[in-house]
Amino acid sequence: MSLRTVMITVAIVLAASALSPLLERLLVLSAGMRASIDSRIATLRPRSELAMTVKAFDGKALSPRFSPIASAVIGEPPDHLLERLLLDKGAHDGVATGDVVADSSGVYLGRIVSVMDRSSIMAYVSSELDTVTVRIANTDRALGILRGRGAAGARVDYFDKSSDIPAGASVVTSEREEHVPAGLAVATVDHVQSDPTGVFQEATLALPIAFDRIESVVIIRVVP
Repeated sequence: MSLRTVMITVAIVLAASALSPLLERLLVLSAGMRASIDSRIATLRPRSELAMTVKAFDGKALSPRFSPIASAVIGEPPDHLLERLLLDKGAHDGVATGDVVADSSGVYLGRIVSVMDRSSIMAYVSSELDTVTVRIANTDRALGILRGRGAAGARVDYFDKSSDIPAGASVVTSEREEHVPAGLAVATVDHVQSDPTGVFQEATLALPIAFDRIESVVIIRVVP
């Protein structure tokens, strides 16, 4: 064995010895993080209560194309972006990107924007990632596009200029999107004004549920 080979071997052994305590520490931290997440799920909402969440939602008139599943909120996703929540259901449970998320009373909360094997990330209705076609409840003509505005809440664009949209009117999901159940409550109208073009109306909304108070949700999966 040459002197160069011996020196390289010694260097590798010394480096491994130095890294060993660090690797052990990382493994301990990883195990601690997993235990923390498991503990968080357990304290948020017992599984029996999650079952009750779905049972309460089962009374909603859903097309056979949709199947609800309850999910606990773990917390914020690792990137800590606003208006997003990490849920404890993922691809293993049949969850897919674009699935609608609601609460047990049938209020639209947002959509799934990222899916892992055992977890997923939802974007809240006020997130700038979320858009959905909506209408004024009990009407067919007053259709618009809801857009999240971050800290400013949410707004509906492209309401027809001739539509009568009073403050306090209920906004619900429309039947225009294949992967969104029709008739889910979204918000109430806070204020209506003409858009910059003068061709349409736009409405700012009052959202019914505080984002930071959501503990469990119903993910509405599309049946294959």
